[in-house]
Amino acid sequence: MDERSSAIEVIKLIKEIKELLRKAMTTQFENMEITSSQWMILGILMKNGRMKIGDLSKEVGLSNSTVTGIIDRLEKRNFVKRVRDSKDRRVIYIELTEEFEKNKKGLNLSMDNKLNEFLENVSETELKKVIDGLGILKDVLTKNLKGDDENN
Repeated sequence: MDERSSAIEVIKLIKEIKELLRKAMTTQFENMEITSSQWMILGILMKNGRMKIGDLSKEVGLSNSTVTGIIDRLEKRNFVKRVRDSKDRRVIYIELTEEFEKNKKGLNLSMDNKLNEFLENVSETELKKVIDGLGILKDVLTKNLKGDDENN
């Protein structure tokens, strides 16, 4: 297979995988009455603790206005709250609410169960190959992007 055919095949596979994951996760998120974008934001906050909207935006790769809309919807559900910095009232942090903290175990279990269902029929060897392959792809893309940044 020549380089052009290989590149086209990689792009095609990535698009197909992305669509399959989107469909699977959308179904799961609908059952939990939450969108994938909301879940992504909640996951980042669970991992990092309170954050500014700008930092959240960078982390998820979405615009500040898009993240603000997601935060608004999460705030209406009492999953997150906005907290002003005590030293600089202009700075606003987003943090998880106590209500969400109480209920997040159920959400986590739902996601864990769904991921376990996906991986149920995959051998350890196959899973390792997938992880290794994705790691290689990430490294290649990262190196190329760094090279592009240096050339610009």
